[in-house]
Amino acid sequence: MARAGNNHKGGRPLGVPNKATIEKAELAKLEAAAAKAEGRKLPKEQLYDFATLFGGIAAAYQPIGRTPEGEPQWRRLGDEQKFKDWAALAFPFMKEAAPYYSPTFKAIVLAPTTHENPGDRTKVIGLTIFDHSGALIEGVALKDEIGE
Repeated sequence: MARAGNNHKGGRPLGVPNKATIEKAELAKLEAAAAKAEGRKLPKEQLYDFATLFGGIAAAYQPIGRTPEGEPQWRRLGDEQKFKDWAALAFPFMKEAAPYYSPTFKAIVLAPTTHENPGDRTKVIGLTIFDHSGALIEGVALKDEIGE
């Protein structure tokens, strides 16, 4: 007969790893210790090294600024292609190494609030925009949600 509620009585407690997981973790620890003792790098360290190497070489060919038209300005003829080639080599290593060095963030979705009165959902803020020299920037228009 089925029991009501969550009366988990038998088996391994929740959150406790099984035997296979414990053995895999122990093997990973032994491999890391053996690699360190022999002076070898772990695969994640090698990925990081190649990402750094190729990224550094790509940086040597990166643009030195922008032309007055806004286009990238290259030091020498052919630097653009070299930059693209080395960056293309660096990217897969960076992508593979990233999970070992950066936390992953999950998307958070917030439910919108409901408002009884449409006028309550918007506040109007007066805003004047200036450029770096202090001149007023024309043609910037902001509208609120209710179209006032």
